[in-house]
Amino acid sequence: MRTRDLAIKLAKMWGIDCDIVETAALLHDISGIIPNSERVIFALDNGIPVLVEEDNFPLIIHQKISKYIAENVFQIDNELILNAIECHTTLKDNPSIIDKIVFIADKLEWDRDQKPVYYDNVYTALTKISLDAGIEAYLNFVYKHRNEYAVIHPWLNDAFDYFNINYEEKDYISYIRSMVGHRNIILTGAIVIIQNSDGQILLQQRNTSAKGKWGLPGGLMEMGESMEENAVREVYEETGLTIDKDSLTFVGINSGKTSHLKLENGDEFYAVAVCYRTDKYRGKLKINDHESMDLQFFCLDNLPDAMVGSHRWFVEKIV
Repeated sequence: MRTRDLAIKLAKMWGIDCDIVETAALLHDISGIIPNSERVIFALDNGIPVLVEEDNFPLIIHQKISKYIAENVFQIDNELILNAIECHTTLKDNPSIIDKIVFIADKLEWDRDQKPVYYDNVYTALTKISLDAGIEAYLNFVYKHRNEYAVIHPWLNDAFDYFNINYEEKDYISYIRSMVGHRNIILTGAIVIIQNSDGQILLQQRNTSAKGKWGLPGGLMEMGESMEENAVREVYEETGLTIDKDSLTFVGINSGKTSHLKLENGDEFYAVAVCYRTDKYRGKLKINDHESMDLQFFCLDNLPDAMVGSHRWFVEKIV
């Protein structure tokens, strides 16, 4: 019902027929009545084409089966409704506005106990900028994490192409570097002191800048993010942990001449680092090989010697 409620809200925002959107949102997951293990067989028995990706990961074919049930059981003959149901999980090339509304409502409000890590960024783009901006924010997140998904459906790839989603090309820092080369610039980012129930703090042995040194999880801001959204995204990408931006407490800012960095590839910049603190997180630690060599919790009185200086300074502020 939450998906329906958000879909109706979005329909009203963009002057779309609420009855059409509501029907599609109510029926989009009707195929949940069929066990996941039986979905491919059901599809084949009823003449629904099954792609290799759907055979390998049957959960994803539920969108097609929901369309079949809506059309053949509920006698829905409105193509706008049927098409939106059919692509609500993956989207597709050249989607209608109904497709877009049901798709993004599903991504923000499908049944779960906690908000997804991308929620705030996507919802802000959706409600403050445009429907397409919200979808692009979500698709950018998926594209960046595409190697973590069991499969990438061909229709989703079509949606990437339609919205011109290519994370490497859209990456803000890469875009700036393409114009200024290795010259000095100012870059802003967030880091987070995450404490467990024993008061230990999480440190990341870095695999990029300051390679081999221990530091707080965090990273540079991307276009359109708030500082808190930056912190939430970077923590998830580097540690696998999910934090809520409402749990973040401001610790301090580090900037100035001592914040100058020169990377191995020749890039130079002055970092403006905003530090937050939280003891509320969920999930399990997961090392991102590109970002991290190791992740460990440390006692405040036993921090590693090889630690990023500015990060040690932030930690000492809370002791």
